[in-house]
Amino acid sequence: MALAVSDGAPRATPEARPPRRLGLRSRFVVAIAALIALVLAGNTYLLVIDARQERRRQVEQRTVAFAKLAVGPLCTAYEVYFGSGRSKFREIVGGLAELNPEIDRLALYDVTGRLLFDSRAPGDGAVAEDRAPPDAELLEAIRALAVSDRVLRGADGRELYRVVVPHVEEWGRHRYTLVAETSFAGLRGAIRAAAARIGLWAVAAFALGIGLAGGLARRSLRPLELLRRGALDLAEGRLDRRIGLATGDEFESLAQAFDTMAERLQRSVADLEASNRALSAANQELTELDRLKSDLLANVSHELRTPLTAVQGYSEAMSAGLLGPVAPEQQAALEVVQRNLRRLLAMIDELLASARLQQGTLTVQPAPFDLAALAAEEVASLRAAGRVEGVVRVEAEAGLPPVLADRDRIAQVLDNLLDNACKFTPAGGEVRLRLARRGDEVAVEVADTGIGMSPETVDRIFDRFYQIDPSSKRRYGGLGLGLAIVRAILAAQGNGITVESQ
Repeated sequence: MALAVSDGAPRATPEARPPRRLGLRSRFVVAIAALIALVLAGNTYLLVIDARQERRRQVEQRTVAFAKLAVGPLCTAYEVYFGSGRSKFREIVGGLAELNPEIDRLALYDVTGRLLFDSRAPGDGAVAEDRAPPDAELLEAIRALAVSDRVLRGADGRELYRVVVPHVEEWGRHRYTLVAETSFAGLRGAIRAAAARIGLWAVAAFALGIGLAGGLARRSLRPLELLRRGALDLAEGRLDRRIGLATGDEFESLAQAFDTMAERLQRSVADLEASNRALSAANQELTELDRLKSDLLANVSHELRTPLTAVQGYSEAMSAGLLGPVAPEQQAALEVVQRNLRRLLAMIDELLASARLQQGTLTVQPAPFDLAALAAEEVASLRAAGRVEGVVRVEAEAGLPPVLADRDRIAQVLDNLLDNACKFTPAGGEVRLRLARRGDEVAVEVADTGIGMSPETVDRIFDRFYQIDPSSKRRYGGLGLGLAIVRAILAAQGNGITVESQ
């Protein structure tokens, strides 16, 4: 046990708030939105790639078609007008070029590979005689009688589509070949426009998907919201709450299980309330019986104390020879009577103290005193009364401060603890009373080398009238009130007591 008061008030510490998480509906919408976004992004990418390939294929098809249609008129115009009226030839070439603005270059070769006309040449398109001949691949395509095409890189690094179309006259004569080149630069704008249209469609589809997902989440999670409200109603004590869903799915089964649980819980609570009322009535009856028992013990103990005091007084007078001479045998008998009278008076004092504690009439008067001196006095009283069979040691630290408590009550506590230790310590054993300072308190430890206790006994030794051996032939006497009185006295002064045993 520890006597005194220490400032050990707990300090409040701020609790860290857990991070707020998205609700189930929000997570549902976010999941659907992410899925829609992934699908739309994939579709948009594929549509843009497909649009680019389709536009590229259309450019190639238009170039081939244009070259096939323009080769005849261009070769005829070259023979008729190039030598005499080049302006007319340029006019014809310009008219043909307007049919397909995507054409980047038109060139006319003869079958030997000599370049006759180039739309990129300045002026009227005539070329110098010392112009470098075409490469072997182009020369082979020029001499061939079939249409050929290929994709190549221009001098500026741009990607070009080149179509080679021979001009085969009647009777199979082949003198000229038309080479048409188209760049894919115009595709970029068309692809950007197509991507913009596809992107706008994707954004609209995404917004529509979010709206549908929100509506679906609201509709799908409505049964969960009803179940949540039902659980809150149950938590608040409204046990008559029923869900009654009719969705025809798992939510309906869950709602039925919830309603069944609520119904069973309502019945169980009703049964518990009935049992609680019965237990409360029984508890009141037991409390009243306990009060009557305490009153009876107090009254009986008080009434017994008066005649026993008179008997004790006459026995002491007879023992002292005040009522006449006493034989040795009579003196021995009187000592036995006095010893048992002291035991009876001690039991009666315990009963009276227990009754006062039970009735709440025990008063304490705290005042500073020397606990070490009180401990020495109690040990001396035990030895003088012959209640010590073994060795009792007092170990007190030097410089112990005075303690604030009721000196008489603490004396009773020490007396009960020491008497209990001595009673269960056989002859030759040792009882140690140690006083030590612990912060602002003085701790009192009573240790012995007695028989020890089981864990079950340790939990019950502070109960009133508890006996380790409840039989009528038990070895150790007492009423089982000593330790209960000790704990009650200490509790009345704001102190506690603990026990350890092997």
